[in-house]
Amino acid sequence: MPSPRHPLPLEVEQALVDLGARISLQRRLQGLRQADLARQMGVSLSTLTLLEQGASGVSIGNLGRALWALRRLEDLDDVGALEPSDELLEAGIDKAPKRVRRTSKG
Repeated sequence: MPSPRHPLPLEVEQALVDLGARISLQRRLQGLRQADLARQMGVSLSTLTLLEQGASGVSIGNLGRALWALRRLEDLDDVGALEPSDELLEAGIDKAPKRVRRTSKG
């Protein structure tokens, strides 16, 4: 959860609200009540409600559970997907560093 000192950027908040709305829509299109989807996910009704509202404190694991229960888990592959114009694809993913170290200030 964001702290008062580090609030989420407005664009992030809106993206989470939009994501929750899409999950809610998918659930309703499949004819599922919130209680049905929550049971399939193995979470409480309040957790699913928070997810559908776009609450930032809902775990990414619960997002994965929702997509799995809605038979849309492949949608998770699109999160952070590289575009053909990304430098890593052009240079070759195998050339990406295994880790990035902090540079010394001096």
